Amino acid sequence: MKKITTIVVLLCSLFMHAQENFPNKNPELLLGKEVKIISTIQSKHEKLGYDDFYTDETLRNYYEPISHNSSFTKEGALLGKTFNVTDIKDVSTPDFKWVRVKLEGEDGLTLYYRYNFRPNSYPFEVKGGLTLPDGFYCNIIEETINPESQNFKALVDNGTWVTKDVEKGQSKYYITFAIFLPKDSKPLESATLLLEGQKTITVKTGLIIPEFHDGNMYKYNFTVFLNKQNLALIAANKVTGVRVGEQVAPIAQGQKIQGVIKCLSK
Repeated sequence: MKKITTIVVLLCSLFMHAQENFPNKNPELLLGKEVKIISTIQSKHEKLGYDDFYTDETLRNYYEPISHNSSFTKEGALLGKTFNVTDIKDVSTPDFKWVRVKLEGEDGLTLYYRYNFRPNSYPFEVKGGLTLPDGFYCNIIEETINPESQNFKALVDNGTWVTKDVEKGQSKYYITFAIFLPKDSKPLESATLLLEGQKTITVKTGLIIPEFHDGNMYKYNFTVFLNKQNLALIAANKVTGVRVGEQVAPIAQGQKIQGVIKCLSK
């Protein structure tokens, strides 16, 4: 079980690094920054290397492809290298939204990265982090308006949603989780959010029934409803993990959850 938990932590750690530096719909935030190429889930665990790196500004010639018919760059050719972002240009087509990022290395190497707005393959760690503008995460919130109700929701990670329902002037806030952990031996009816500053939020969830996923891993689906006090606590302290029974799953998207909560609470 210790080995399995270590794998879960590693996967979440890789994704967390990419996301904490991920500019989302604002790739221009990378301009002028120094970035370091890090492992991604795609490069490290799917053994695919890195996608979308080119040697020319027309984005036709792949950099160090794994094979002659592959678009993926060998991980060893890029991992750990640092570059300065010197130009950002929209190169979208009628069918795809893309941005070309120019990367200049200290060793004279110049590459072009095609930013596709997807976090899973995002390979950069930004030195000093990105400076996020106010309301940065507000633009990922989806809104559905019905005659008698409103629904606002944001996907913050695979299977994890932050939602606000408004009906008859009353607002209801909740986070829906889907996490993967070894199966707990006891029936579970509550979950605890772990926050920065050693703060916690424990709520009743109803019976949590783990669903078999793969190997010794199970999928836990549950919903955490938040009151005004909980919302204020998360707005001031990022969520770092969630405890289910005796097991803890790290939460990679604490900054995103916090940002969305701030937007929904306005």
